[in-house]
Amino acid sequence: MKNRGQVMLLTVLILTGTLITATALSGILISRSLRESGNIANSMKAIYAADTGVEYELYKALRDPSAAAPTMNNGSTFTTTALSTTTIKSVGRAVNSVRAFEVNF
Repeated sequence: MKNRGQVMLLTVLILTGTLITATALSGILISRSLRESGNIANSMKAIYAADTGVEYELYKALRDPSAAAPTMNNGSTFTTTALSTTTIKSVGRAVNSVRAFEVNF
């Protein structure tokens, strides 16, 4: 009879530990998913910034060499590099995301 109480207590402790572990793992996975969804938005901002940099350099090369760089209102930035007379590299940045395009024309 004494052993039955100990077994029941041990079973309750094991089940409680399992539930706590499952809950903690679920919380970690959900927080990681939320973080990733925020990174997707920043990644898209960086892609659009890099695209803007390419379009800016092409406009300067083909239409108006004295054109002023556009301002980005969403907090992203871009830097461009002319690797040669026919190659442009543009790097867009938004928070912790960095995306780059290279165009040969």
